[in-house]
Amino acid sequence: RTLAVKLAVGLFCGGSASAKFVPFANVEELKPQRIDQFCGAETFASADGKQLRHCEHHFKKQLDDGGDVELGWKMDVDPDTILSLDTEAEHG
Repeated sequence: RTLAVKLAVGLFCGGSASAKFVPFANVEELKPQRIDQFCGAETFASADGKQLRHCEHHFKKQLDDGGDVELGWKMDVDPDTILSLDTEAEHG
């Protein structure tokens, strides 16, 4: 689970909040997004008693040059405990 949290931090908090998103090869799906939109509504207790939700996302896209981009991830986490600076700048 530590790896999943580090991955979440890297995916959702790794950039600068002041930098404008420029899509790689026009792949808008790589834009930082709030994690809670990828989480189910049901909660469950972790081994240490924290309430978690299952979150996951997957996409695959063919690029203009014929190459493929594919990204998938899943984790059990409390999305309310993750502050993504990359997404909050546009929400004030």
